[in-house]
Formats: sequence, C-alpha cells, structure tokens
Amino acid sequence: WLGIAAGLAATVFFTKYSFGLFFIPGLIAGLITSDWPWKIKRSQLAETAMVVMIVAAIVGLWIAVTDRPTMLLFFTDHPEYAARFSEENLLYLPRVWLSGYSPTGIVGALVVGSALVGAIFQWHWLAVRVASWSVAVGLVVLTISTTNQPRHMLPLAPALWFLAGLGIVTALWRLRRYGGLILASMILALAALLIVSAYRPIRD
Repeated sequence: WLGIAAGLAATVFFTKYSFGLFFIPGLIAGLITSDWPWKIKRSQLAETAMVVMIVAAIVGLWIAVTDRPTMLLFFTDHPEYAARFSEENLLYLPRVWLSGYSPTGIVGALVVGSALVGAIFQWHWLAVRVASWSVAVGLVVLTISTTNQPRHMLPLAPALWFLAGLGIVTALWRLRRYGGLILASMILALAALLIVSAYRPIRD
C-alpha cells in the first residue's frame, strides 16, 4: 500500500508539477513524524527510503524523456505580482481563503480551527499527517511564490476540508460525555451556520 501511495504521489506531480511540490514532501514528512516527540525509527527510515526511490524512479524517468528546458520554464517563467516580503504577498493566501474559498470569513476561520483540531487529535493516522504536511508545505511554497492567483489554493482546499471534517467529528465525539443537550446544541449551531453560509451563494 505504501508503494501505491508513492506511485500516486508521483502521479500527482504529472497533473501539474507544482502539485508534486506539495504532496510528495507531505507523504515523506508524514512517514517520519508519526511519534511525538518525533523520533525516527529504523522502520520509518526504510519506508521513507522506499517511497523516495519509487518517486525518484518515476519522476527521473520523466525528466529523462521530456524536454527539460520547457519543464524548467514551468518553475521559473512566471510573472511577479507583488514583492516577496510585502504585506500584500504574505497575507494573500489568508485573504483568498477567507474571502474566496469560504462563504464568510467566520466560516473560513472555523474551518481552519477545526482542521487544527482534526490534525492534533487524529495525528496517528498517516492520511492525516500527509494532509497536514501537504497543506503546510503548500502554504510555504505558495507564499514564497509571488505569482498570486486564487486558483493556486485549489489543490490544498480539499485537504483542509478533510481535516476540518475530522475536527468537527472529534469535537462532537468528545462533547457527548457532557450530555445530550450540549451535543444537540452543537449540532444545531453547525446546521444553522451551514444554512446561513449557503444564503450568499444561493442569492448570488
């Protein structure tokens, strides 16, 4: 299964090269950070080495047969829309998330908070670690890049929503011990938030 995961991570690289910059490091980091405090075990090193070799073989074969100068242009030939360390560039992704990928800013903030809850409490699952690290790496890469466009956030959004869903389920599961009234209130609040959030897209 890990070999299949490595093959899929390499395949993501071919859908768009930059996607590989998010998800291949995310998979590798997810393999070596299963324990807290982080202690890399010999088995983790073996698994990581296998993933790196599979990805390197697939991507290396592609580099060997493709037009390398054209491939290099994909990483270098991009317009710059803002200074790298300017406020406009550093805050671009948060603004896009809150205003473009979320029906309201409150919903966007709640999704991020729920995603953090999901990542922290479900860290023992490899899928959660891969999603978390892929989002983290993606945010760093996209922040360094000054070609700011809303569509660049698109490959990271599903991972954030996945983690947010886990966070909500985790919170509901933990709230059950405090009684049905609190749990029912939480569910009703979420339902109300969904209805309010759907109003603007329906209206528009």
